Amino acid sequence: MSQETAGPFKTIVTSLASVMLVPPVVFVLTGLGKSMSLVEVFNAMLAQYTGRPNLLITGAIGLLPLGAMGLVLWVHRRQKGAARTRKYLFRASMFALILVLIWANQEFWRVFLPQRISPGFPHGLELFIGPVFFAPVAMFVAMLAAWAIQRFGR
Repeated sequence: MSQETAGPFKTIVTSLASVMLVPPVVFVLTGLGKSMSLVEVFNAMLAQYTGRPNLLITGAIGLLPLGAMGLVLWVHRRQKGAARTRKYLFRASMFALILVLIWANQEFWRVFLPQRISPGFPHGLELFIGPVFFAPVAMFVAMLAAWAIQRFGR
């Protein structure tokens, strides 16, 4: 792989992996916070990959806002925007996305654990609403802040 494609490829893989790792990490930390043993937490986590809500699907839903972020960064590049600014836009939006995903997962898993019984409607919606509705807004605000700091700051 050439040096030119190694940078974007590494960035894409890192961002995908970080988004997919948020649900299991929050699950483990919440379980440990609920006085579950480490073995119980990992057994519950493995069972949750086949149960509802599925940790894999929860992570995959978190990938949806990355498409919107990619579109904004692509438009910025097409408009001959500076690569340094694009880097700040990417980092700010990823930070906002990760924060929203942590919040949404923590809101659900703290009610779900340790009994692993679904609390019923409307719980569980935060796992969908957070990434699909709140994350794009948070990412856009973070991008605006990063752009303003890059443009007018210092």
